[in-house]
Amino acid sequence: MNVKRNTSLFFCFAFALLWTAACNKKDKSPKPEDWLTADRWYAYRASVAVSIAGVPIDSLGEDTTLDSIALDFQKDRTVRLLELTPQGTWQVTSQGTWTLSADAKTLEIKNLSFFSPAVDSLLQVFNVEVPQQYQVRKLTADELVLSSSVNTNVPLAGLPFPVPVGIQLTIYFNHENQP
Repeated sequence: MNVKRNTSLFFCFAFALLWTAACNKKDKSPKPEDWLTADRWYAYRASVAVSIAGVPIDSLGEDTTLDSIALDFQKDRTVRLLELTPQGTWQVTSQGTWTLSADAKTLEIKNLSFFSPAVDSLLQVFNVEVPQQYQVRKLTADELVLSSSVNTNVPLAGLPFPVPVGIQLTIYFNHENQP
């Protein structure tokens, strides 16, 4: 009986140990934030769709190859924009902060512009604010696709009223350094 009791006690102890280990096991699957901060994201393509007064302008809707912009998301919620210099090195040109929504469908990037200061100034002249809110179209370990849209009214010379303009920007990133 002692052997039977010891065997039962052993199995109860083993079951309790396995149950505790299974309950304490943390989810090891990567979170979207982990994918975002794992490595530098290199832009490789962008598409810009423009409409004026609701009419699409097809000639601007073609994809553009990018090879000189990268984003570096840090775990401390800072983000750096890097541009490729003529010497072939990456230089930080802008820094900001980022926040990913709980459902990983929206990425807010504050105080960082994908555009040069000259383009930023031109956008301000036409009352177009640089987007800070991006829809996450795709976020995996290997690919990031961000899109944003801007709608504004642009005053044009000779017209007594501003013209509505819509801009849809989509940028595609991966971890492969293009140049």
